[in-house]
Amino acid sequence: MSDRAIRVLNVNDREIPRYVNEEMLRRERYEVTSVAFGYDALAAVDTGDFDVAVLDVQLPDVDGFEICRRIKGNPKTAPMIVLLTSATFVATKNKVRGLDAGADGYLAQPYEGAELVATLRSLLRLRAAERRAQALADELRASIRVRDEFLAMLGHELRNPLAAVTSALAVIQRDRRPATLDHHLKVLHRQSATLDRIVGDLLDVARLQRGKVSIEHASVDLRDLALRCTQALAEEIRSSGHRLELDVPDAPIVVTGDLVRLEQVIANLVTNAIKYTPHGGNIRVGVSRAGGHAFLEVTDDGIGLSPEMQQHVFDVFVQGKQSIDRSRGGLGLGLAVVRQLVELHGGTVSAESPGEGKGSTFLVQLPIAPDEQEFVAPVEEDTIPGVEPTALRIVLIEDNDDARETLADALGQFHHHVQTAPDGLAGLDLVLQQRPDVALVDIGLPGLDGYEVARQIRARLHGVAPRLIAMTGYGQPDDRQRAADAGFDMHIVKPVSLKHLRKVLANIEARLA
Repeated sequence: MSDRAIRVLNVNDREIPRYVNEEMLRRERYEVTSVAFGYDALAAVDTGDFDVAVLDVQLPDVDGFEICRRIKGNPKTAPMIVLLTSATFVATKNKVRGLDAGADGYLAQPYEGAELVATLRSLLRLRAAERRAQALADELRASIRVRDEFLAMLGHELRNPLAAVTSALAVIQRDRRPATLDHHLKVLHRQSATLDRIVGDLLDVARLQRGKVSIEHASVDLRDLALRCTQALAEEIRSSGHRLELDVPDAPIVVTGDLVRLEQVIANLVTNAIKYTPHGGNIRVGVSRAGGHAFLEVTDDGIGLSPEMQQHVFDVFVQGKQSIDRSRGGLGLGLAVVRQLVELHGGTVSAESPGEGKGSTFLVQLPIAPDEQEFVAPVEEDTIPGVEPTALRIVLIEDNDDARETLADALGQFHHHVQTAPDGLAGLDLVLQQRPDVALVDIGLPGLDGYEVARQIRARLHGVAPRLIAMTGYGQPDDRQRAADAGFDMHIVKPVSLKHLRKVLANIEARLA
């Protein structure tokens, strides 16, 4: 029921019982309409919006059983609660007849006023519970529909890059000419990046919804971050034929937050604008401050948002209209990630649009850093200033043959000396024999899992153990803590980013130098 007063239709041809019922119900703050005849009751039900009918069975024109049947037989009035009352028809067969006609309750007269009120309260609670259950069932059906649509969409999004990867590999196997290799290696790079982004979005949403994402607070210049993000997306913007306008101040605008996560917010918003703006459109990225808040605004003149989409555009798996070929792609996760990350930073994000076909504006509001101390300047991942690259002795323990071989080859190209093992026992023996600088250990190993490998290495090598780096598909805080408890120095989530791994190894090189 809503917050409005309960509306009761009180039907009884006898004046005194009708009056007594009305007074008792009004004391309970119910809105009461009283009538004496059956046809008057049917007319009132047809024109009014009643929650309950307290209906006497014995009426001069049409009995209460028939009125109840008509109320319950009409889809418009069927949800109405009908409480039959009678001083004459009180036998069991009469009550059965009334309940079979659809009545929700049956009271024999005379009854106390408290009994009438308590019965109505019970029936109203039951009806409210039924409505809540129906709402939950409707919500569940809607969730299942969204899930099914999402799974179909995920299959489509995964098949596209996988098809391109498969085709590129097939071509490379037949044609090893340099021009062919160069072209199809670029295809493999782009499509593997797409797959990595899809998996990353899925993991981010799962972690955010479970409250498993932690924010590393530092002072960040939002202006500088916007410049860096748009520069990183410059090629994608140019290939889409869009024109980008940057409107940023000369002075830093410092907020407190996680540099990587705020960069993700900006990148997701700009990528969304690129995706939903037709070729040759305009995109504007602005950074400003007012009072104690910083503002990031991303505006486009693309397909716009309907009023309904403006209400749901930040929901998980929600997207704008797609053509059958899904040429814009994506899983509808980027904006959901944006909202949750912004809220973790104590900010808000909103979407506005004049309507479909009229562009959109996304506005992020973040609190200014209290003391506006010197911001953290981002460091390029590929280099560590002042450190000359040196070769590390690395043991890689990974049971997936392809993952082990490709990662070993990549590390070898970075001039590291790599030895590999396919399981935990072999890996442990190799580490104990070779005493490497670094051990990269998969957690889900056969025989001896990665946690036990780390514990054994720490126990046997004591203070001369290598730097232990865990590699796993699980990146929740409790997973990281479990790795630390086992003796790992670091924890890297799969799929392993080579850029990130190079930075990690460069830091280790610097300490060993």
